[in-house]
Amino acid sequence: YLLGKDVNPQVLRAPAGDVRPDVRAALGATLREAGEAAPEHLLPLMDHWLKAKSPRMRETALNFIPALAASHADEVIAHLHPLSAEDDRAVRAALVDTLQALAEGGMAESVLGLLTRWGDEPAPNIWVITRSLSYAWAAEYPQGVASILRALQSTPGSEKPIRQTLDALARHGAQIEI
Repeated sequence: YLLGKDVNPQVLRAPAGDVRPDVRAALGATLREAGEAAPEHLLPLMDHWLKAKSPRMRETALNFIPALAASHADEVIAHLHPLSAEDDRAVRAALVDTLQALAEGGMAESVLGLLTRWGDEPAPNIWVITRSLSYAWAAEYPQGVASILRALQSTPGSEKPIRQTLDALARHGAQIEI
C-alpha cells in the first residue's frame, strides 16, 4: 500500500482493528516507519481511522501520525483536535505518546497550542493534557505550560494531576509556580 501499488487500503482495516494490542502496535509502527517516505498514502488512513467508531483503529492511527509531522503538520493538528474528549483509555494513552513524539519532533509549539485549546474547553481532558505536559519537551515552555495548568486548576479533580505534572517538569529542570 505504501509503495503505491494497487492495494486496497481496506485490507489494512483488519489488523488496525485487531483485538490484540501487539498487532495494532506493529501495524502502527510499520506504517510510521515506512510512511515517512510516502506520507500521501498515510493521509487518507489518518482521516478515516481517526474518525472511525472503533477505538482500536483510532489508536492504530495515532501510532503512525508522527510520520506525517514533517510534511503535513497543520493537517495533523487539525485531525487531533477532535480527540480532546476521547474516553477510551488505550486511545488516550496513544494520544499522549503521539503528542510527545510530535513535540519532540519539532512541533512543540503546535502541540502546546493544541493543549491550550483543549484546556480552555468546558470539560477538558485533564489526564491527556497533564500527561502530555509531563515530558522534557514541555520544560522548554514554562510560561505556556503554566498558563495551561492555571486554566485547569478550576476543574474538579485537577489538583493531583497538576501536582504530578509540576513534579515531572521539576525533574526536567523547569520550576513552575502555579
